[in-house]
Amino acid sequence: MNTSKKRLIGDSLLDLPDSVKTQVRNLVAQYRANPPGSEAAIDLIKQAIDTPQRIRAGIDNRVADYNVKYGVGAAQTFLSECLVLCQVGMIDPVSLADIIAQLQTLQDQAQTLVAQRNAGATWDDLAAMIESQIQLDPGFDILSRIDVPPGYTTVWGEPY
Repeated sequence: MNTSKKRLIGDSLLDLPDSVKTQVRNLVAQYRANPPGSEAAIDLIKQAIDTPQRIRAGIDNRVADYNVKYGVGAAQTFLSECLVLCQVGMIDPVSLADIIAQLQTLQDQAQTLVAQRNAGATWDDLAAMIESQIQLDPGFDILSRIDVPPGYTTVWGEPY
């Protein structure tokens, strides 16, 4: 693969946590635009909360497929190389582990929201929590390129 494509992949990886946050906030905005308590509104807030896990599952699925094709650890090596290429000259480069940690933090926040819902928080309470925790940062949207793996189950235990 040529260097420019690797840089693009690296740039996309750098943007991934912000893209997840943007998707979550956009879904919350759509939730707010629907009639309160409607099935559509509830589906949107549930989807917003599930987004970090769904994206992570899609990434994990692609990494596993790549590793099957090219060998154990090949995907991680390739993605790390892409990150290095796109960050040449940067003072404080971001590693693949940093990006994974950011995604894990978003997944942990989602699990906290599920627990709060199970403890009696309303959908509006959850939307407000998301709005206060996640600030919008517009940018490149890589999320549209990550497929949900077959048989994926949401954080709510529901099939996607």
